[in-house]
Formats: sequence, C-alpha cells, structure tokens
Amino acid sequence: MNRKEFAAVMAYIQSGCGHAIDATRAEVYWDLLKDVPLQTLQLAARSVLLGRTWPSFPQVGEIRAAVVDIEAGGWAVTSGEAWGFAQRAARNTDLEVDGSMARAMKDVPEIVRKAIRDIGMGNIIRALVRGNGAVMQSQFIKAYESVVARQRKVALLPESMRQEIVGPDAMPAIASEAIKMIGQEKPTPKKGRGK
Repeated sequence: MNRKEFAAVMAYIQSGCGHAIDATRAEVYWDLLKDVPLQTLQLAARSVLLGRTWPSFPQVGEIRAAVVDIEAGGWAVTSGEAWGFAQRAARNTDLEVDGSMARAMKDVPEIVRKAIRDIGMGNIIRALVRGNGAVMQSQFIKAYESVVARQRKVALLPESMRQEIVGPDAMPAIASEAIKMIGQEKPTPKKGRGK
C-alpha cells in the first residue's frame, strides 16, 4: 500500500465518522498501519465504521484489531472447541509409546497445542482418567484464553514493531491456521543475569 491509497482509506473513514484528523495524527496512523495490505485495510475501515456507535475518528488500535480479525479469516477456535481438541488428543495419547502424543496432536491447531503444552498433556490425561475433567476443563480454558490474549496482543503490533519486540521470525497465530506462529516457545533466559 502506498501513501495515496492510505490517504483514500483515511478519507473514507473521515467521511464515515464525520471527523477529520490532522496531518500529525495521520502520520502516526500511517506509521502504524503501512504494513497492512490495502484490501485488508479497506475491509477493516468498513468494519470499524459499521461497529461504531459514537461519531469520532476511530483509534488506530481499533483499526488494527479489525485487521487482525480479518487476517484470521473469521475462523476462530472457541474455548469449548479448544477443550474438545485437547480431550481428543489426550484420549489418543499413550505417554509410554514414543510418538503417540505427536500423532494425537497432528490435527490440533497450533494455538491449542500451545495451551496443551502450558498445562501439560500428562496433567490433562490424569485429570480425565481420575474423573476430574470438569476441573481440568476450567484450568485448560483459562490457559487457552491466556494464550489467545497474548497472541492477539502481538498480532495487533505493526510488523516492524513485532520484529523489534518478538524477533524477526515471529508471526502470531490468532486462532487460525492461516496465520502461522513461528516463535512459539518461551524465550530462554540469558545467562549471567541475577535473580
């Protein structure tokens, strides 16, 4: 997207909300939205305008959030569906058989895998075997929602900021197989730092 195309989208938003922004604020919006493909930004602008109930210019964060939703393809794994994936994977995993967990997890969305790793497959299996599925479900859903919230925060960042903060190879998964998460593991603490 170039500046002329971006200016056209900003003019569309201004017409839709009845408020203009000054040149300095427009520069900030350009800086934080220039990495968004034009069609995606156009859809995000329409989406934000349709969802607004007050006549003010939308914040850049609102527009970025709409971009993230659009890039996720409208397909999101709900907490209940994530728990279903986790249960199926746990029931098809025998921790004593090499490769069993990998086979059971092959069709599980990456964002759900992250929540399973955070909780621990062994903990999920033990809870289901002991009849504590409801308690584990509650814990798993909290873990899953935490993973989704973290990934969404990263996804809201412009690509240049994401690279500075998360690393050049990080692209978050937002409940969608269309957006691949590369930097999945927690960073290893650097040696030489005190506690």
